[in-house]
Amino acid sequence: MIGQHYSETTNGNEEKGLSKLELRILECIKKEPKLEKKISKQVGLDTLIISPIITDLMFKSYLERIHKKRMLFSSKEYFYITMEGLMALEEAKNKERPLNQLISIIKETIEGKLFELSNDVPLTIIAIKATYRALKYLFR
Repeated sequence: MIGQHYSETTNGNEEKGLSKLELRILECIKKEPKLEKKISKQVGLDTLIISPIITDLMFKSYLERIHKKRMLFSSKEYFYITMEGLMALEEAKNKERPLNQLISIIKETIEGKLFELSNDVPLTIIAIKATYRALKYLFR
């Protein structure tokens, strides 16, 4: 049921970015490589559900798998995030925060206007610095 829901949601959202489950998995693996079993525990879903999602992330080259041999006959598969995965995770996080986009647009606009004012009149620089210091003092 969840696997079917996942495949339905990812088919329609491929151009939009990562699904919530994919984001949770990438966030989980971000700090250190982990076993599939450990990922499923942290995400809170069964390994049968997590496995195809991890495979999809590997096809997108967001995750890679490494084999670590413990003993002669046993090895474990660890999954770690790639640079493409980190970039996609950060991009998805920034898209989720529209306030950050608004703040950056306002900041760029203000910096542009201040630069235009500073070229026109040298006294505006002094006035802007004084205003900035006064506001900084008031909002401490």
